[in-house]
Amino acid sequence: GTKYCNDIFKTKKLVEDAITGNTLRIDDQTIWISTDFAEVTDDLTPDDVHWMHSDVYSDEDVVRVDGIFEGKVGKSDSKNDEAHVKKGEAYVIFEDVTLNPRVCKNFELEKKVPLMGRQIPAWTSANNVRDLIPLLSDPNGNRSVGTFDAQPLIIRAGPGTGKTWTTQQITYLLASKYVAKQFRRSFMKKRSSLEGKTVESSVKLVPLLIHVQELVGLIRNEGNNPNANLDCVKEYIRKFYTKHQMFLIQAFDLRSLIIIIDGVDEAAGLRKPVENLILRSLVPCGFRIIITSRPEGVHLHRYLKSFVIMNLKPLSDEQQLVAVKNQMNEGKFEFY
Repeated sequence: GTKYCNDIFKTKKLVEDAITGNTLRIDDQTIWISTDFAEVTDDLTPDDVHWMHSDVYSDEDVVRVDGIFEGKVGKSDSKNDEAHVKKGEAYVIFEDVTLNPRVCKNFELEKKVPLMGRQIPAWTSANNVRDLIPLLSDPNGNRSVGTFDAQPLIIRAGPGTGKTWTTQQITYLLASKYVAKQFRRSFMKKRSSLEGKTVESSVKLVPLLIHVQELVGLIRNEGNNPNANLDCVKEYIRKFYTKHQMFLIQAFDLRSLIIIIDGVDEAAGLRKPVENLILRSLVPCGFRIIITSRPEGVHLHRYLKSFVIMNLKPLSDEQQLVAVKNQMNEGKFEFY
């Protein structure tokens, strides 16, 4: 494990900026993230939201009447009563007044809410990629009794906004932490042996970065099997991690891999087999999973029950100015 992570630590620390051509240290970059949408905004796609019944409605809530007619909650206007209907204390205002006569007397009302995924305080409080590293790498205290603490994560962002850089930084920081832990453990072991003490050992978690465009080639070789199984991951290790394949396959069997899958949306016609591999095989087996995709690149409803959903976070105007200055001068860059 130490040799594998040392290789990542030594060879993956530098990345090239596609705009300037500058060589940057991957651990110098600050990649901001946030949990999924806290409110309904105009830029949400239909796959980002769902409709739910609620007892509480606030002004400007987007609502749907009888599962068909969409409007907003607002205040009653007695001069324009034909433009709204009332449900409890909520007035639904229609832009098109002709919709009102078509609404049934005892209509159903649903509120439009964003798809949030799992809301876990330790995860929702994470602001950048570095905040994720302890959550991904901390050892599982219940492993000795046969259970795995594995919270899967999906990170979404538009094209060209830093998804691949994000996976590279996660891989690098996880490998760096492993190397640091091993060095510290080696020091403590020597010290304890001199003092006649023992040092408890636990299974260490190591990162495995998988690029979907390479993975789909193996799935295609399996005959376009819609239920791509775990053997595809082992085959990927043998093909793309030849030098460390024995260690990684052993780590795979021990469920001690943190599997990072970059670009699920890039699977094109084989997206369904890739998603089945993730949702039907890797997640149930207890692997810690991070995947990236464009917002429209996955069926988000499939991930709601088990995944934390995060987005790369846009920079403020001030952060963008600072980022450009650093990018041009020192090579330190903050971005989505």
